[in-house]
Amino acid sequence: MISPKLLSLLFCLGLMTNAYSQKNVQSLHIKGFSNNNLEVLDWGGKGKSIFFLAGLGNTAHVFEDFAPKFTNNFHVFGITRRSFGKSERVNIGFSTDTLVLDILKIMDSLQLQKVILIGHSIAGDELSTFARQYPNRVSALIFLDAALDHAVDLDAMIAPYPKEPQPDSNFKPTLKNIQEDYFKTHQFNFPNGELNALGTFDTNGLFIADTTVYTAFDNILKFVKTISFKGIKCPSLAIYNNAPTAPERFRTYSLLDEANKKIADECTKRWYRYYQIELARFKRECEGCFVKEIRNAHHQIFLSNPEETEHIIKDFLKKL
Repeated sequence: MISPKLLSLLFCLGLMTNAYSQKNVQSLHIKGFSNNNLEVLDWGGKGKSIFFLAGLGNTAHVFEDFAPKFTNNFHVFGITRRSFGKSERVNIGFSTDTLVLDILKIMDSLQLQKVILIGHSIAGDELSTFARQYPNRVSALIFLDAALDHAVDLDAMIAPYPKEPQPDSNFKPTLKNIQEDYFKTHQFNFPNGELNALGTFDTNGLFIADTTVYTAFDNILKFVKTISFKGIKCPSLAIYNNAPTAPERFRTYSLLDEANKKIADECTKRWYRYYQIELARFKRECEGCFVKEIRNAHHQIFLSNPEETEHIIKDFLKKL
C-alpha cells in the first residue's frame, strides 16, 4: 500500500499525467560538495544557463513540463537535492550553506561561471544564500512562491487544517489511479516523471515504496533558519501565490462539509496574515527587486498557472 506520508505529499501536489516525454532530457550524475552523487537534468538549449531548484520533497523532474519552455534562449538544467529522488543518500550536509555548495560544485563541474537560479518553495533559502555568498556566480534570481520565512512553525501558526477528502479503502495506488484522483481534487496537471521519481511501481503498476527516505525531510528542516533578502545584488523576481480566500487556498473546498469549510476559512486567514508579512519583508529587504502575484493559483504556481508564470519569467529575463 502507498505510504501515508507519500500519499499526503502527493495530495498536496495534485498529480496528473502530461504529454511531455522524458526522452528530451539527459539525466546526469555529478559530484556534490561532499563527493555525493547528485542527479542533474539537462534539457539542453543555448544561451545563458538556468538552474531549476525544486521545493522540499520534490525532485528536478517536477520541472519536466515547465523547464523546456525556456530552451529556445537558455541552456536549462534541474538539480535534485541530496538524499532525494535519484540523488545519493547521505547523512551529512543538510544546512543551507552546504546545499549551496552542492550548486557551486555542479556549476564548476559543468564549467559554468554564472547561472540564473529559479527555485520553488524552500529552494528560496538556497537562492538568497547563494546570491549573498557568491554574487559573482549568479546572473539573476527567480523565486517561485519561495521568498518566505521557512523557519516559521506553520503548523503552530496555521493549524488546525481542514480534513480533506481521501481515497476510499478500495483505492488501488496505480500510477493512473493516483493521477486521476488527484486531478479531480486539484484541477491541474502534474509531471508523470515526478511521480516515478518519488516512488517505485511493480510490474502490475502498483506502488511499492518511496524512493526518498523520509529522514531526509527532517534533516533539511532541522537546519532551516530565517533567511534575509538583504545584500542581494543581482536582478531578482519573486512570484507569489496570492490566495486570500479558502476556495483559492484549498482546491478541495467545495467538497468539504460545513465544519471543515469553517476550519479552512480560519486557516486561510492565518496563512494570509503570514503571507502579507513575508511579502512586505521581501519588498523591504530586497531593494530594487520585482514582485508579481498570481490569483487563483496553487503553491506550485508553475504547475497550476504555467502560462502566466512562464510569461512573467520571460518578461523579466528579457530585461537582463
